[in-house]
Amino acid sequence: MSMTLKSLRARLANSKRVSAGVAAILVVLAGLVVWQGRLFHRVGLGSLRTQSKAEAADVARPEPQKPSDPGMMVTLPLGKVETAHLKCSPATYAQIPTEIGVLGQIQANANRRVDVRSRVVGVIREVTAQIGQDVKRGDPLVTIDSPDVGTARLNVRARQRELLTARSEANWRSMIAANVEKIIPKLLERTHTKTHEDSEIKKHGEDHDAFLGRYPLGTFRGTLLSALADLEIAAHEEVKVSELTGQKIYGEHPLFLAQQTHEKALAQFEGILEQARFDARQQRLIADTQMKLAESAVVDAAQRLRLLGVVEDIPALLDHPESAADPRADLNDVTLYAITAPFDGRVISKTNMAVASHRVETTDVLFVLADLSKVWVSAQVHEADLGALNKLRNGNIELTCEAYPGRTFAARILSIGSEVDPNNRSVSVLAETPNPDGLLILGMFARIVLDTAQNVSALVVPKGAVVEIDGKTGVFVPVPGTDGEESKTAGESTYRFQPIKTGREVAAGVTVLSGLKAGDQVVAVGAFTLKSELVLQNTPEEE
Repeated sequence: MSMTLKSLRARLANSKRVSAGVAAILVVLAGLVVWQGRLFHRVGLGSLRTQSKAEAADVARPEPQKPSDPGMMVTLPLGKVETAHLKCSPATYAQIPTEIGVLGQIQANANRRVDVRSRVVGVIREVTAQIGQDVKRGDPLVTIDSPDVGTARLNVRARQRELLTARSEANWRSMIAANVEKIIPKLLERTHTKTHEDSEIKKHGEDHDAFLGRYPLGTFRGTLLSALADLEIAAHEEVKVSELTGQKIYGEHPLFLAQQTHEKALAQFEGILEQARFDARQQRLIADTQMKLAESAVVDAAQRLRLLGVVEDIPALLDHPESAADPRADLNDVTLYAITAPFDGRVISKTNMAVASHRVETTDVLFVLADLSKVWVSAQVHEADLGALNKLRNGNIELTCEAYPGRTFAARILSIGSEVDPNNRSVSVLAETPNPDGLLILGMFARIVLDTAQNVSALVVPKGAVVEIDGKTGVFVPVPGTDGEESKTAGESTYRFQPIKTGREVAAGVTVLSGLKAGDQVVAVGAFTLKSELVLQNTPEEE
C-alpha cells in the first residue's frame, strides 16, 4: 500500500514538471513572435488587428500615385510637338469576339522532310553531318565506298572513249565527202575541155596525182586516179588515130573504134564520179550516226550513274570526252559516293547506322533532314467550336507558346479535316507558320487562338500607341498639370512612358489587360517619335 502511494506521488510530480516545461516553452514562443513582429514589421501584437483593418480599407481606396521615374519621362518643346504631329486618344471599351484556345503541336513540313538513305550498298567511309546541324543544298552528309558506283563510273569513261573515236571517224568522213564534192566539178571541167589547156591542172603545171594530192580523199583517190587514167588513155588514143587517119594511114574504122572507146571511158569516169560522191556522202552519214549513238551511250551511262545518286555534268562529259582518255583520270577513287543534302535544312535525327565502317543497305535510314524555315501546327478542334473554325478556312490565325509568354506567331490554315473523329468528337486542323529564327521547335506545344461568334467588352488602345522600350510594352501618356490639362510649362509638353500588359490585336486596336483604365489619354500618333526621344535622352554622351 505504501509503495502504491509513493509511485502515485512520483507520477504527479513528474506531470507537474512536464506541465511547467510546456508552459515555459509557450512563453518563449510568444516572446519570439512579439520580437519578430517588432523587428520586421515595426508593430506590436496589439497593432496587428488594427493593421489588417487598415489594409482592408486600402483595398477599397485607389492606390496613391507613385512618383514617376525620371528616366521614363520625355519633354518636348511646343515646336517639336507640332512638328511630330502628336495626337492623343482615350483608352475605350470595345466589343471584341471572345477567344477559344486549341492545343496544337509543332511539326515539320511533311513536304520538306526527308529520310536520307543510300541508293547503293556500300561501306561508310566518313560521316560529316551531326544532329542539329544546319546544312545547305549539296553539302555532304556521309561518304560511302560503293563497288556499284565504281562500275558505273568506269562505264561512263569507256563510253566517252568510244565517243572520242566516233567523233574522229565522223570528222574524217566529213572532210572526205567535202573534198569529193569539191574535186568532182574540177575533174568534169577537165574532161570536157578538148584542148586541156584551160584546165586547172594545166594552169598550175601539175600532173593528175599532184592535183588530187592537194585534197585528202581516202580510198577514193585510187578509184578516181584509175578512172581518170583510163579516160586519158582513151582520149590520147583517139587523138593519135585521128591524126593517122588524116594522114591516110588509117582508115575510118580505127578512128570510129577510138572515138567509141573514148566515149565509153568518159561515161565510165562520170559514173565513177557519181558513185564516189554517193559513197562519200553515205560514209559521212554512217559516221555521223555512229557518233550520235556514241553520244547517246555516254548520256545513258551518266543517267545510270545518276540513278545511284551520283550526279554528273552530262554536257561536260559530251564536250570533253578526251578527259577520259587520260590514264591519270583512272587514278581517282571511282568508288567514292557522297550523299548530299537535297535542300537547305537541319539534321533533326541520326540513326545508329550512320557510323564509319558500317555496311549500309538501300533500306537503311541514315539521317532525317527537315526544312524548319516554315513549320506546321496540327491540332484537334472540338465539333462544338467548328462554327468559329469554318470562318477561318484558308485564313490567318495566331499561335502562342508557353516558352515565349506575351508573344504571338502568325499562321495560315492549310487544311481542315472533313471527318469528325468518333473517339474525341474533334476535327483535325493543319496550319503553317514562318519560323525564320528557329524558335518553334518540333514537338513543342502551341495554342491556336480562334474567335467565336460571342463578343466581350475589352479595354482597347490604338495599335500605333503601343511601343516597346527595354523589353517593356507600354504607351505614352501626357503628364497633367495642376489644372488637369497637359503640362505646358514654358511652352513644353511632358509625356510619361506607362508600362501596360497587352492582350491580342483586334480590328479596333490592341486590348489592354492592365496598366490603364477607360478614359486615360494615350499618344495614338507619334509614339515612335517619343520613344526615339526617350532613348536618345537616356543614352550617355560619349566623352
